[in-house]
Amino acid sequence: MLYVSGAYGRRYFGPKDAKADWDDGKDFLMYEGGYINKSDWQKYARLDLVYFNLSVLLETSFLVG
Repeated sequence: MLYVSGAYGRRYFGPKDAKADWDDGKDFLMYEGGYINKSDWQKYARLDLVYFNLSVLLETSFLVG
């Protein structure tokens, strides 16, 4: 599982917002360090899930994969 949050100060108010940016290829900050986007995800083929942290407005997270 790969844990990410919005990069460059982007904040999300729900899972649809974060998923839309992921699908559009925008960058996300990996908790392990560095940045990733949907096309870079192929480098991490051993991982089949991305965990988006949406802690700005909602204390929730969601999975895609």
